[in-house]
Parts: sequence; structure tokens; C-alpha cells
Amino acid sequence: MNSGGLPVQLFCVQCAGGCAETVASHASVGTRCKMRATRHAALAMAWLLLTSALTVAGCQERTAAGQATPSIADGASAAADALATELTEATLNANGCAPSGSGGKCGNSLGTCANGLCRHTDEKGYEWTRVPAGVFWMGCNVVVEGECGVYDSPQHQVELSSYWIGVYEVTAAAYAKCAAAGAPGCTVPLKTGGGALDLSTYAASGKEQHPINYVTWSQAQAVCRWLGGDLPTEAQWEKAARGGCEVYAGKDCKSSEGKYPWGNSEPVFGQHAVFFNKANTYKLTTYAVGTGSVLGASPYGSYDMAGNVLEWTRDYADLKFYQTATATTKDPRNDVVGDYVVLRGGSMMSKPDTVTTSWRSSTTPDSADSEVGVRCVKLLGG
Repeated sequence: MNSGGLPVQLFCVQCAGGCAETVASHASVGTRCKMRATRHAALAMAWLLLTSALTVAGCQERTAAGQATPSIADGASAAADALATELTEATLNANGCAPSGSGGKCGNSLGTCANGLCRHTDEKGYEWTRVPAGVFWMGCNVVVEGECGVYDSPQHQVELSSYWIGVYEVTAAAYAKCAAAGAPGCTVPLKTGGGALDLSTYAASGKEQHPINYVTWSQAQAVCRWLGGDLPTEAQWEKAARGGCEVYAGKDCKSSEGKYPWGNSEPVFGQHAVFFNKANTYKLTTYAVGTGSVLGASPYGSYDMAGNVLEWTRDYADLKFYQTATATTKDPRNDVVGDYVVLRGGSMMSKPDTVTTSWRSSTTPDSADSEVGVRCVKLLGG
């Protein structure tokens, strides 16, 4: 069991051979049934003292009566197992990870725990982070955003199954591998080469780790399928950006969900997000994924969910979708075919108030633009 760096140790002890050996075993901290606890040190120590006393007392009585001493006080092993389970469950989050420290499997053993997050890097080098099943409140949070519009209202509760989402936006290098592999639909983007006026990243020297851009909706779907996934639904994207209700445990979830992926503080350019500001007016560019948002990670550890490039979703755009019954079903998606598809996250050309977790944008499926890229999801091992 991962201790999260706080090693409070409990031990069952043997008392075979008499009480003197038992006491010595306690003093030297024996080696049987070891476990660690991270949050319940007081409870753990109380249990240790109690079982120590019972074990020694039991040995004294049995020795006086000429009876053989057992390997452990009656029932202590079962109590240890029960407490170990209780302590383990109490210290793990919804992803099955301790809140700090690294190591241990999660996500049906597909991922590895890292400081409370469940991460997985696939054979193609794409990094995923797990979003646990549960509910969140989708839409504009008037408490922290101040003003909401028709397009992002009303705020409504949504339940989602677990899934994996990209830690980063798909890079130009990753898309190039997809194209080189001849994956269906992974065709060359509309613009390439990184010209000064087109800001393209595909086949652009020095921009291999920048997000791919100038890809259409079908090209974005193609690279995600090559990675074993698909585009996120709007709901999947938003929960990954702002966190589910388990992130806000002990608080009112509806009013506490953040305005931005990192919380409610206004963005600092190049630290929280890459967006449009006066200092960046004449040098508009994408940033290598994650480098412009080192302080802007979402609750599940995804970067650039505000700014850099807008991200395609699977949903068709509907101004009033949040007001429909479908919006509140489990794992909702607007699959009613329309002329526009939803984009999320804002871009290098977005103002701060349009890189929020609730902001919705849209474009035509065949559009390919410098400020539009892609991030993927998958359900495998959820």
C-alpha cells in the first residue's frame, strides 16, 4: 500500500516462546503483517497499543496456566486485516490513488498513481490521465463567473462514466506519425510548414511539440482513433477541465466548481494559459504543449485546457442544448446532426473571458484553422 510519504507503521507480532519474547518483539517492531497508514496515525497507534496489551496479557495468562502461547492474540489478525482495509480505502481518492506519492496501479491496472493522479502512457507515446466516474455541474457557474449567457446556461448536473483524456493536446509530431502510418483519415493538414502568416505547426521546424492545427473535424477524429480513442463529448471535456464533485468534497459542488481549470484566479499569460493579450499582440503563436500552462493544469492534470488552441469535441452545436432533457442524461452527447460542431477551451487568440471552463464556441466540420487543434479521450481500462 502506498504510504504517500508519511510512514506510520503498524505491526502484528508473534508471541510464540513466551511473554518475554513477545515484549521484545513489540520493542523491536516485529516483521509480520506490516502495513502503513497515511491519514489515521492516531487510530493506528491506538490499535497497536491495544493489541500489544491484549497479546502480552494473553501470553501471561496462558504461560501461568501451562498452556502453549498462540502466534498472535485471538482475533488480532482479523482486526488487523479489517483496519488495513479501512485505512486503505480512507486514504485513496476516486481514482484509487493516495493523495500524494507515486506508485501503485489504478484504472483497472492500466495506469500508475502519481501524486493523486492516475496516468498512463500508451505505446505511441501519448499521455493519458483518468477522470473517475461521477457527477459534476456543467455550464456557467454564476457564483464565480458573474455573468452567464444563453449558450452556456443553465448550470445542470451531469453524470459521466469514467474515461481517460489526453494530458496534452495532440502534437504536430504525433499527428505526423499518424499520417506516416497511413492511418485512415490522417491526411496532411490544410496548411503546413510554419509560415509567418499561417502559424501552422505540421512539418514546421521547431514546432514538433506544438499542438497540431489546421485539422478538420474528421482529421481530428482520425488521429484520436489512431490513438485508440475518439474526440471527447462536450461533457467529458468540461468535467476534465473543471473537475467532478469529488474534487470539491466538503463544499457545495454547484457553486464551487472553478471558472478556469486551475481555479478562479485570473490567468497569467504564459503561466496559466496562452491567450490573447497586449504583450502578445504582434507575436501570436502556439506554444509547445504544457509549456505555457505550467500553473494551469486541470484538477486531473491536463494542460492547455484554457488557450493555446481550441479543441474539437464530438457534439454538434445547439444554442439551447443545455435546456433539453438529453443534456441531463448519463453520458450526454448532442448527436443531432447540424451545421456546426462545438469547440472548447479557447486559443492563443482568445481573450481571458473566453478561455473559461464553461465557454462554448463552434465552427463547421470542414473548417481548418490556425487556432483549432485536438485532444483525445478513450474508455479502455476505465
